This record gives sequence, structure tokens and C-alpha cells, in this order.
Amino acid sequence: MEAPTEPEDLFLQDPSKLPKTEPYATFSATDVGRVLFQNTEWANDPQFAIGTDFDSRRLAGIQGFAFHNLEVAKDESDPHIAIKTLEDTIKLCFHSGMWPITRQPMPNLRQQLFVSMLSINNFIIAWCQGIKTYLLIDPYLYPQEFHPVRVVHAWTLVLLTLYVSGQQDDPAVQQMHGQGVDFGIIILGLLNHVSNNVENSHGKGSSFAETVRMRVPSILSDIFPQSPPPMAALNAALEQQWKCLSQMAMWLKV
Repeated sequence: MEAPTEPEDLFLQDPSKLPKTEPYATFSATDVGRVLFQNTEWANDPQFAIGTDFDSRRLAGIQGFAFHNLEVAKDESDPHIAIKTLEDTIKLCFHSGMWPITRQPMPNLRQQLFVSMLSINNFIIAWCQGIKTYLLIDPYLYPQEFHPVRVVHAWTLVLLTLYVSGQQDDPAVQQMHGQGVDFGIIILGLLNHVSNNVENSHGKGSSFAETVRMRVPSILSDIFPQSPPPMAALNAALEQQWKCLSQMAMWLKV
């Protein structure tokens, strides 16, 4: 069976470029040594196989370890422990120099981190993770704008952005305002995405489409008590917001 060759299935570099020294400070020396040099459980598993040479087996070990940690985090009852596992695993993949943010398990690790951050009411970090997924990962993995995953992620961000925008005393929110973030424009852009695509993604008569239809007017009236800005001005403002947020998202390594 040939290995997948879609862009999201490719590593950034050849396995021979995998660091030979220890860049993985977030894990104990025992863990890293087991993954990179001693482990055979994942290196020999066909679902993680990359090649038969030493570096390919090392990379297969890291890949298997990362998928394993994702499942461990999902089953962990303490969200703080889960968050530590997820963050460390994302760092492990990132510092290997091999993973694009769109190759699994990176997208699922980030989505699980989003869920775990919500569970401990860390809404700011969850919002940042959600924005990175929405702008830089979802369009790559799901090119169709009406893909159900993209529409659900957009709607979740609408509700989360509404909450975050109300935390005006939070230093992180104030910093984002200083960087040019306009939560009202962002919400409007997300609402447009959901409203324009929900019938294709979930069906006109679905409960989700009905929820969106009922909630949109009240959300709009909360953001723009008078009326939304003209469409031409909105499109220009939204383009600027996506550019600003994309830059912020690229800075977010974990």
C-alpha cells in the first residue's frame, strides 16, 4: 500500500532532517529517549510506518507517541493534566521540524486543547486556538466553505467571540484591541459564513439551521444597535481583521 500523498499528509522535511540532538525539553529525558531511540511499539506499527531506515523509524515513533497522547488527553478526567499533555505534544511535533499545522494529529490536538481550555473557563486562550483553527487549518483540510466542520467551528466562534468581547477589563482583550482587533466586525464575518452555508452544511430544516436563524437577529442587534455598516465598508474592514488575526494566529506556536 502506498503512503498518502495529499498535501495534508506530507511532512515538512525528509526524515533525515529530524534533529539528532535533544530539542524536546517539555518531556522527560526518559520519555524522549524511549520515543526517539528505544521504542519499537509505534515504530513497528504499520499505521505509523514511514520507512525502514533509522530516521524514518524515529519519526514513526514520534508520530505514534503523538497519536497516543491525543487519546490519553481525551480520556483524562483532570483537564489541567490533559492541557499539559496536549501542549507538550504539540511542542514535540513543532520542535521536530517535521509537522505542518495541518497534518494530523496536530489539528486534532489543537481542537482538543480548545475543548479543554473551555472546560476550565480559559476563554481567551480557547478563542485564540479557535481562530487559528478557523483561519489557518480548516480551509486547508475542508476546502468547501459549507463543510459541516467549518460551519460548526464558525458558529462556535461566534458565541465565544461574543463572550470574549464582553471582557473589556481583561488585559488580553485590551491588548487585542490595541492591536486593531474589532470583535464586532469579526462576529459579523463569522455570522455571514454560517448564515450563507448552514442550509448546505446541515439542511434547511435541521435543528442547527433553525437555531442559527433564531439567534442571528438578536446577535446583530447586540453588536450593531443602529444598523450594520455598509457592505463595501464591511468587506474592507473584515479583510483587515482576517489579516490581523492570521498574523496573530501564526505567532501562536501552541
